[in-house]
Amino acid sequence: RELGLPIPNNAFSYASEGIKKTAFIIFPGPDSKQGNLEDLCLKIISDDPILSCVEDYLSCVKEKNSSLTSTHDSKRKISTFLAGQEDKDLIGTNPGEAANGHAWDAEHSAMVPFKQVLMAL
Repeated sequence: RELGLPIPNNAFSYASEGIKKTAFIIFPGPDSKQGNLEDLCLKIISDDPILSCVEDYLSCVKEKNSSLTSTHDSKRKISTFLAGQEDKDLIGTNPGEAANGHAWDAEHSAMVPFKQVLMAL
């Protein structure tokens, strides 16, 4: 408001005022009230066979480390998933950097709401 930018009324919408346009999008998408970028990435890779290996590994880790909470499960899954990719440049990257390495399918249906808002700008 201090900058005088138009404010969208809802998530996944935009507002315009003259030539100024602003958008409001949240992760992991319009169908989820909670989550983060990693949760969006998990939707994109939900059919990847490596994901079951990731889940098995993290299940074993939780058995061995009972103090580990589920608070950051999506972050753990994405980090482990990226470590299992053939492209060595993806190992140790965050989801944003991994997007530059084409780790995520930009054409996946989970990306549609984000693309629609950005294209409207």
